[in-house]
Amino acid sequence: MAGSGQVSRDVRRVGPAQARELMDSGALLVAAYRKGPGFNANYLDGAVPYDEFEALLPGLDRDQGLIFY
Repeated sequence: MAGSGQVSRDVRRVGPAQARELMDSGALLVAAYRKGPGFNANYLDGAVPYDEFEALLPGLDRDQGLIFY
């Protein structure tokens, strides 16, 4: 529903291989943790902490692929 002002409901679970493919295509990997011990203990290569994601959010395209873990 890009451009309609509505939030997309296209939410699905993906496995590690598909997540990597999506990241290679430009999707952003977002951790459910803010910077600190929780993020450090659960870090995946290429991920951004949730507080960084919040700061990026205003500048992201509505069609930006997002992967949350």
